[in-house]
Amino acid sequence: MIVHIAHQLPPETHGGVESHVLSLARGQKEKGHDVFLIAGSLSPWENVGGAMEQLEGFDIFRVHRQDLSFDAWDRMFCPQMADLIVEKLLELNPDVVHLHHWIRLSQDLGRRITEAGFKLVITLHDLATSCPRGFRMKPDETPCFETLSPANCLHCAPRWPWMSDAETSRELEFFARSSRSEISCAHAVLCASQAVKAIVLDGLAVPELADSIDVIPFGHNRVFPSRALKPETHDGVFRLAYWGSITHRKGVELLVTAFGGLTRGRESGSRAIELHVFGACDLPEREAALVDAAQRLNVTFHGHFEYQDIVAAEIDAAVFPSLCIETYGMVLDEAFELGVPVIVPNLGAFKERAGRAGRLFEVNDVGSLTRALGAFVDDPSLYAESKRAVPNSIPLFEDYVASVLEVYSRPPRGMQPDVLPITAEERLRHQFMRSLTPFQKLLERGEGKDYGPR
Repeated sequence: MIVHIAHQLPPETHGGVESHVLSLARGQKEKGHDVFLIAGSLSPWENVGGAMEQLEGFDIFRVHRQDLSFDAWDRMFCPQMADLIVEKLLELNPDVVHLHHWIRLSQDLGRRITEAGFKLVITLHDLATSCPRGFRMKPDETPCFETLSPANCLHCAPRWPWMSDAETSRELEFFARSSRSEISCAHAVLCASQAVKAIVLDGLAVPELADSIDVIPFGHNRVFPSRALKPETHDGVFRLAYWGSITHRKGVELLVTAFGGLTRGRESGSRAIELHVFGACDLPEREAALVDAAQRLNVTFHGHFEYQDIVAAEIDAAVFPSLCIETYGMVLDEAFELGVPVIVPNLGAFKERAGRAGRLFEVNDVGSLTRALGAFVDDPSLYAESKRAVPNSIPLFEDYVASVLEVYSRPPRGMQPDVLPITAEERLRHQFMRSLTPFQKLLERGEGKDYGPR
């Protein structure tokens, strides 16, 4: 039996991790494996507990914490939740436990699973193990590559109003040690890009764990019926496109501004250009601002879309101007499946995976993005070279499933001697000290709403 543990699953939430876990579970089930799911919940109970559900033909044990604010980085540790999950694992007796996140569960869960004698595999879906803010984005929305430590993070980490510098520093040390301990205790650790591996190892200052982390691309389920290349004979218009969710961190506002700069700076007789934006905005005010910024520009907002709509637009290049450090980027697989090169920021997995099929620009720099757009539009040889470099094949998700099963089959490895685990006594002392804070009193006075960096 394989047990997957995630911080959340449908129908409560729908997102990238949830979709990945379910796809992996389906793929393993199709290969004849018995698969069981354990998932956290957004709904607190009076006491830590869980209940059985059915999800797409899978048995799922939905677990609930009893405390408030369990999504906060300094509230991740919950030994009662670890007790509950280990008790369920002892009942199931699986061959492999695959842990996908700690939020809403407990930050010592991996260590507790291995101490109970189970083979543990961890997937690092994001950068949250090395950043109390979760995304390695500073309050000013610039990327951060600092080592996790009080010296680097004290000014930035979200904190409660009652937390002093000394207490926040202790929590940061405990958070960092917990992350190192979790990674070091696993049978194997997986991530989808070298960028994630490097950022986590550097962020936790554990270069000695490099051999413990396997980079396996997630793979891709094809979304286009065939490789729909734009005809060589067309109307001469160069068409750029963005698709996906439209939130602040996806940088669509930056793209529209850069496109406007390119449009207004073009000489008479230059090649005509269009921008197509596919996807729904997270906020009505963001949508209104984008529409206003695109006035008198050749920009089309398609809203909710089907992949065939992108094919019908006959685009020449895809632009994904994310402001954050992307950890994989399924949209690159989709662009390459479509047969078009990409324009992406020069950081994270986007930089790594774009290769020669991508044009890079300085993250969150409108001038740099404008120049990158113009380079593709007005330099046919550069564009042709990038288009030729688009991969003819991309990793498929079924290949990823096979690779993960191969990892499961590896013989057990010993604990990493260079990373000391947090002892049971330390865990209990930490929980006791945290319970002494004026947390409940401040909440009763309505003063617990100002959680965030000072």
